[in-house]
Amino acid sequence: MEKHEWPSYSELAWTEPIIAPPEEYEEETELFIKVIKEHSRIEPNTLLHLGCGAGGNDYTFKMHFKVTGADISEGMLEIARKQNPEVTYIYDDMRSIELRECFDAVAIPDSIGYMTTLEDLRSAVLTAYMHLKPGGVLLIIASIAEQFSWLRLCRAVNKAVMIFSKALNYQVFVAYPLIKSTFGVCF
Repeated sequence: MEKHEWPSYSELAWTEPIIAPPEEYEEETELFIKVIKEHSRIEPNTLLHLGCGAGGNDYTFKMHFKVTGADISEGMLEIARKQNPEVTYIYDDMRSIELRECFDAVAIPDSIGYMTTLEDLRSAVLTAYMHLKPGGVLLIIASIAEQFSWLRLCRAVNKAVMIFSKALNYQVFVAYPLIKSTFGVCF
């Protein structure tokens, strides 16, 4: 597993609240919460947020779940801890973190895009799965198109929600692009 250093997540992490304040994440995070609650086969009270960054999504997640966040950037975690003191934050890698608990939901919004190899992707999804309670929901947000806007400082605006519902019969849904037409697929 190769570990990349991104200046925007280390020495420039202090710019995150200016570029993307937590309020900017509210609408999309509410959508993620709705999807988790609608598709969970158990009452979703706890959530593991892998690749949590500066805690922008956690600002809203914490109103609905007891949240634990993990990230490989201490700079981003420092901001997250200040912004969301009620959230437990852990410095670790989503590809290999080993916690001694399972969660009702596991979310990987956006950061799955940093998995640059198939092995990294497999490791991240397997790690998420290993931390998920039976009947819980694994929510992975993947960009289906990069559409950059100078005003939003290159934040991708077209997202897709992918849910793995863990039970005897797996269900995979792809739904809810935030900008373009809504679609859904169930396998």
